[in-house]
Amino acid sequence: MNHSGQERDGDDAADRQRLAEALEVCRAGRDDPADPALAPLAEQLAARPELAEAHARLGRLDGALAGAFADVPVPEGLAERILSRLAAAREGTQASCVEGGSPLFAETKMGTVPRRRWRRRWFLSGVVAAAAAAAATVALVLLRPRDYTESEILAAAVAEFDASTAQGQLLPNVWPEILLSHPPSDAVVRPSGVRWREIAEFLDRPAVAYDLSGRAGPRATLFVARYDRPLPGLGNAPPGQPRRTTGGRAAAAWQDAGVLYVLVVEGTERDYHGLLNPGRPLA
Repeated sequence: MNHSGQERDGDDAADRQRLAEALEVCRAGRDDPADPALAPLAEQLAARPELAEAHARLGRLDGALAGAFADVPVPEGLAERILSRLAAAREGTQASCVEGGSPLFAETKMGTVPRRRWRRRWFLSGVVAAAAAAAATVALVLLRPRDYTESEILAAAVAEFDASTAQGQLLPNVWPEILLSHPPSDAVVRPSGVRWREIAEFLDRPAVAYDLSGRAGPRATLFVARYDRPLPGLGNAPPGQPRRTTGGRAAAAWQDAGVLYVLVVEGTERDYHGLLNPGRPLA
């Protein structure tokens, strides 16, 4: 059995582990690689371009995380909770080191690392835990869909209405799933020749646009998007008067059973009223 080969493999693995630990602790702009405790790392950074690149990537990651957390409010009592957990972790680790010793503080081929330098790992562990909690909070905030205001919804619909040049498809006899999940509103007239087109992103979600122009009448489009949460300021039926009438566009929005509807008409209030089904309730 080749014990010397196994020992070399073990030493190499231990060196790689110590390098990884040193990279975790040494941060650009905050730690000095010339510090005697980090001298082995400085030598490796100078001799190995791939390690220097990994160190640079860690620096860029630090900057990105710092930027992401800059505007995140600190939860009340977070500092006290971190200090409490660090104290508990330190007590548990000190107990295990007394029983079996700690390989972090042993003399190795890379040199003896003072205990004071590696104490920062306990702080780093706490920072990582806090960062993970903050990242989860940020993710929830970022992934949660925005609650747009009525004016923002109307502005987005009018902009899409004015920018669109795509020719939609005639409504088929058998509707695909996208139309079944984004149906037109019964409160709006559906003239012959209605065409539909899918919009990849409308108010941060997929939508369907129903072009209601038909063979006569003003150009008009009904935008339909899924929005399960109630949006502020919207009723569950078309308003009696369009909420926006600027630029020769009459527009209004409402929300019914988790579906957001926005009707944009090229024309006046009269043209808007002409597209509403008579006898249907108005908001």
